[in-house]
Amino acid sequence: KQVLDQHFGRALQLNVRIGAPTTPTPAQQKARLQNETQRVAVDAINSDPNVRALREKFNARVNPDSIRPTER
Repeated sequence: KQVLDQHFGRALQLNVRIGAPTTPTPAQQKARLQNETQRVAVDAINSDPNVRALREKFNARVNPDSIRPTER
């Protein structure tokens, strides 16, 4: 509160309420984006014609935990 008072140049009243957020938190947004990016990467591998050919010809399997999205 003291830092905010100093920053704004006047006394402020600060109220803190504990409860569930009404919007996604930054951590929730980041997790959602990471999950979506991972899902897209897995879908891309699974739909790749070369991967499909390897699966069919050699009964190959892809370890989904080994798939990492490319960083942009």
